[in-house]
Amino acid sequence: MSPIRSTAYLADVIQQVANGQSYIDAGLMSPAFLQKLKLQEQAFSCFSYREQEIADYLKRGISLHTISKKLNIAYTTVATYRDRILKKTKVSSTTEFIRLSLDIEAIRYQAETYDLPFG
Repeated sequence: MSPIRSTAYLADVIQQVANGQSYIDAGLMSPAFLQKLKLQEQAFSCFSYREQEIADYLKRGISLHTISKKLNIAYTTVATYRDRILKKTKVSSTTEFIRLSLDIEAIRYQAETYDLPFG
């Protein structure tokens, strides 16, 4: 974290981490990394309604089996949607998808709160 950040910024970061959220100082990231993250974030807007619904469950760590029961659809259907989500976001596992989602949320929050370049 940059030493020129205010104490209010530091307090917000501590609160964010205490609430179980991620912290990434967007000011320390390379433009190439931010560009890649922006492209992956754009994939989220291309999700169908059902993909978004399943993505929301995946982000919360809900298993495919539980999602299939909640949505009253076959496990294989949920697995197919998960595969589409992974392909669109260019990640290879549900764990990577969750990490990507957390990173995007953390950077978006910091960019909006502290007027940092993202989005």
